[in-house]
This record gives sequence, C-alpha cells and structure tokens, in this order.
Amino acid sequence: MANAWRSNPALLAHRLTDGRFTLPPHIRHLGRKLVDVALGRCPRLVISEPPRHAKSTLASHWFPAWYLSLFPANRVMLAGYEATFAAAWGRRVRNTIEAHGRTLGVGLSADSAAADAWETTAGGGMRTAGVGGPFTGHGGNVLIVDDPIKNSEEANSQTIRDKVWDWWLSTARTRLEPGGSILIVMTRWHEDDLVGRVLGQADDHPDGVPWEVLRLPALAEANDPIGRAPGEALWPDRYDAAALAAIRRDVGDYVWDALYQQAPPSLAGNAAYAKFSTEPYPAGNVDAGLRLVPDWPLQLSIDFNRVPGMHGVVGQHFPHEDCLTAVDEIHSPGMTIIGMLAELKRRVDAEYGGWRWPHLEVFGDASGRITSMRDGKSSWDAVEVELRHHGIPYQLCVPLTNPGVVNRVNAFNYALKTADDRIRYRVNPGGCPRLVKDFKAMRWDGNELSKRDRRISHSSDAEGYRVWQLAPIQDVGLTGAPTLVAGGGDGAYGGY
Repeated sequence: MANAWRSNPALLAHRLTDGRFTLPPHIRHLGRKLVDVALGRCPRLVISEPPRHAKSTLASHWFPAWYLSLFPANRVMLAGYEATFAAAWGRRVRNTIEAHGRTLGVGLSADSAAADAWETTAGGGMRTAGVGGPFTGHGGNVLIVDDPIKNSEEANSQTIRDKVWDWWLSTARTRLEPGGSILIVMTRWHEDDLVGRVLGQADDHPDGVPWEVLRLPALAEANDPIGRAPGEALWPDRYDAAALAAIRRDVGDYVWDALYQQAPPSLAGNAAYAKFSTEPYPAGNVDAGLRLVPDWPLQLSIDFNRVPGMHGVVGQHFPHEDCLTAVDEIHSPGMTIIGMLAELKRRVDAEYGGWRWPHLEVFGDASGRITSMRDGKSSWDAVEVELRHHGIPYQLCVPLTNPGVVNRVNAFNYALKTADDRIRYRVNPGGCPRLVKDFKAMRWDGNELSKRDRRISHSSDAEGYRVWQLAPIQDVGLTGAPTLVAGGGDGAYGGY
C-alpha cells in the first residue's frame, strides 16, 4: 500500500523523519497498540518501559500528530510532571503539523501560537498542563499522562504521590469526553505510583472499562509481549545486554527492578537492609578481623538523639578498593555530643594506638545544622567545639539537605551487595553489635522505616548518611546529591 505509513504513528514518524526515527520491534508493537487506543479498541492503556527507549517520543509527539490527522476536530490533552515539560510535547506536535500539514491533511488555526494550547482549522487541537495544573474549560477525546513523577525523590514522597492521585481524580479524569481514551506513559518508580493506584483501585473505572498494561522490561521475562526470549534486551541496537549489565551494576537492584524491569519491589513489611549477609567476608558483610588502617582518613558517622542517646560509628573508606568499613561503635544511654567525642578521644589514645590518621571526616544528619533559639548554635557547632578541644584535625561532611529515606536505604543496600555480587561494605560484628542488630531487625512500615522499637535504627541511620555521601546510587536522575560543608580544627583540611 502506497500510504501504509499513514496507518500507524510509528510508521508516520519513520516516514516524516526520513528514517531517523527507527522502528525496533518494541516501537512497532507500541505503534499498533496506539492505533487501538485511537480507535477505541483499547480505551485504557498503560505503557511501562525503561528510560530512554523512545516511549514518550512516540506516545506524546507522534501519536497526537497522527491522531489529529485522522480526527482533526477532536481534542488531545497531555499532562506531565511539570507544565514546561508537557508544553514541550505540545510544541513538537504543533510544529509537526505546521511543517507537514498538507501531507497529514490537517492545518493549524491562524491564532495557534502557544505551545500549551492550540487548535486545528477543524476545531480540534491540543492542551497541555503540568500534573496538578488545570485543563480549565476544556475536555478531550484522548488524555495522555506522560511521566507524572519527575524523579526518585518525588516518587518516594507520600505527599507528592497523594497530590498526583488527587489531581488525577479531580482534574484529569473528569475532563475525558464520553467514549474517550486514556494513555498513561511512565517509567515505574514506586509500587504506589499513579499506575499502581490506577490498577489497584476498582472504583477508578466505574464505567466498567478495564485497563490494559503493556509492560516491556529492559530484559525479557517469560511470556514477553513482543516475543523475546528470556534475558533478551528490549532495544539491543541502543542498549545491548552488556550495556544493560553495566547500568544494573551502577544503579543497584532496587532501581533496576523498578525503572528498568518495571517491577518496583514492595516495601511494606520487607526487611529494610535485605542485602545484608551475616556470612563472613568475602561471601558476606561480616569481617571479624577488621581493624582501623593508619594513613587513610578516619571517619565518624553520627546520629543525633537525646533518647536513647548519641550514636557514633567509626570506620573508613578505601576508594581504590571501592570499600567502606565499620569497625567500632560509640554509644551509651543518654550520651551527649560532649560525651561521645570525649569517648572517641579516649579510645584513640587507649585502644586505637594513638592518633595515626591524616584527619577525621565526620558524617551525619543535615538537621543538626539547625540553630538553637537559646544560643544560636547548632549541633554541628557543638561537634566542632569538642573536636577542637580534643585537638583532633577534622572535616565536616554534612549535606545541606538529607536524602530521602528510601534513597538512603537503597544506597546502603547497594553497598552491602551490588547487582554483580560485590561486597562494598564490611562490618566488624564485635565492634558494631548495634549496627549488626539494625541490619537484621529494621523493617519497612509503608514507605518509612519502622521505629517502633526506639532502641534500634540509630547506628544504621548514622551510617546511612556516610554511605549516601560516599557511595550514592548513580546515573538515575536522583536529586539530593551530597553537598559537603568543610570545617577545620588544628591541622584541619579546608576542602573535601
């Protein structure tokens, strides 16, 4: 057929870009499903694919352009995590129609200059909005929601997930015209994201229209929708098995399962530090022979608590080995900052063989930077005063803001054991019994760590800040990367 390229948005994109938009099998399959969406044969579709696999380009750019060429009097609504993100897709669709209107058989209204609101000469058009924003006064025959969550920080925020859901119920869903279709396009970040809630709420389709899910993981599983063999890459010309293996090593199992396999693990009721192994190193994380090594910086991680008292973990980081160690703990009931740092000094002199390290690097909670209304001093100010008092050269490594709890624990799990089974974190069980207990006992309570037992969590909290600073999960668009604040005492280092 001479005009076969007009029968499918993927074929249209390939034709109008002179082949630059390529047609791997998953794109061909997706193009056929989008035809079903347009014609009402699949009125509720979720597309769940890994990042950078062209799902948004096809679904949010070429599909609306193709749809309006078929139905120029109809309206498309598109929402994304921000208004500017959504409007960028609106602009691309408008520009495509402007450039190829004669070929597509649809024209733009003369006053259609705005990217977020424009019309065709037949009275149809496109409106875009950010999630949380309005589609005021307009309905649509097709509603596209593309990436309603921006990043991991948002995905792991109960407040933001609730806001997205409220917007979905009160604004987006109510603007669909009778007989209209809905398309949700997203990379899965969290089990409780918009897709999770839509699929889990029976009352979301009171009209009796069920949802269909097109889930295409980076590496195929059994019964793959496009016929791949288990383990086969989704787009091998772009990301072959070796490239995906490297990504998995970098991001860790949790992010890999969620973003790349589109199967975010359930957090509720699960062990928080699921990667911790009591097997002796190198099979596991326990190393009874760990000692502090001279000539490498000494490190102290701190959790500020009046009840049950301050917790500190003493260890080191060896970048050349990509390894962190936890050798000793400092804690007693009701311990204060003064008491903890005095005890550190005592152990340096009496148990560690005297001062033998270039300096002390101190990690901990960003909330310790909050100043007291009484004297204008912060907990970190008190730490600096005591370290100077004891003559310990030091450097504060404190983020301006704390990472999210889930991100912090994910980073810790990836240090405990990577996707390729490397052990990057070792603990001396004799020196750090509370830390080992935390690893075994901590559980998720919804999307937060359960702290019903106030005797646990403090050592792992302290170490979590250190691990996040030194071994964060990389290359997945996470926010909240550490900002280091330098401090100094006698002989201190001024930068990190």
